[in-house]
Amino acid sequence: MSRYQQDPDDQFKSIPKPLPQRSLQTAEPAIRYNFYKTPSRVHIASDAGEDIAFYFNTSASFSAASATEGGPTAATVLSGSSHYVTWGKNSARHQPIDIQPTAWSGSSAANVVFLYDGGIR
Repeated sequence: MSRYQQDPDDQFKSIPKPLPQRSLQTAEPAIRYNFYKTPSRVHIASDAGEDIAFYFNTSASFSAASATEGGPTAATVLSGSSHYVTWGKNSARHQPIDIQPTAWSGSSAANVVFLYDGGIR
């Protein structure tokens, strides 16, 4: 696939095509207990003084475990702490952590951001 397109102002010239959104790095604030696409890195903006824990398994195991918990949000929210690996408090403030979890658990006041690399480096 060509990365160029015909210049709309001059049929004899080519210009670069616009980059798709997935080409750029993105950051997504992650809501606790919810499943996300696997990030490239994680940034713990605030741990609210409490331990943070991460979930590293697949979407199928997340759905199965959350369905067994039951409740009004069965199969979409996994809040049982036994499913998460405790990371502890954020000792590396303002530094992205090179781990690839799919969900997180911690204080409702905590702030965790999942970072996704784009196709351009």
